[in-house]
Amino acid sequence: MDSNFECLLAKKFDSNISRYFKKPRKSLGKVPENSKNYKYFSELSKIFVEFPYINQDLYIEAQVYWAYNNKQHCNPSWLVTENSLRRYLEFIETRSSLPVQRVDFKEQVLESIKQSISFAFSKSLELGINISDLFEFKKPTSIIPECYIWILNGSLSKAYLSISKSYYKFYKSVDVDIKGDFPDIENLEKMRRLIILNKDLHRFCKSIIPTECNF
Repeated sequence: MDSNFECLLAKKFDSNISRYFKKPRKSLGKVPENSKNYKYFSELSKIFVEFPYINQDLYIEAQVYWAYNNKQHCNPSWLVTENSLRRYLEFIETRSSLPVQRVDFKEQVLESIKQSISFAFSKSLELGINISDLFEFKKPTSIIPECYIWILNGSLSKAYLSISKSYYKFYKSVDVDIKGDFPDIENLEKMRRLIILNKDLHRFCKSIIPTECNF
């Protein structure tokens, strides 16, 4: 396998470590594939290929930034954990123009969307499917999609559903017998409009899940 992409990711990681911690870092050796850290950059490269909307530079910097601010040692394994996406989302929020004192609506909706995106991201990695296919996923022994439970327990919030192109498509295909158990897309329209009209929420959603946004 060509290791050029993995080496590039390692250089970006090392560069951020040097910039924040003022210490030199070399994560991969002369033979990259033989380095103990190579598996992390290999896994990270697969994540970036599967989720092209992620800003690679900001994603990597977010992990180092979090470690620096919390006075912790950051190693390449941080790049491929479930918490890595949460750190990325929080880093983007920090860099955005969102005011420090936000209205309650914006704060609640933003947090709700962030949590749902993190959940969808981790589930898609766990199941080995695209985020857009989560609503169709069923266990072999089940006749009801797993998203029924995820929606019921709030893992996929109404704010997230309101802007999800995949949910709109899924809802329209659901059998009439169980359609009433899922949030009605017409009832979600008000939430979707509020998000569209709020330029900060609109920009945040478009920067994270551009292909999933239904606007």
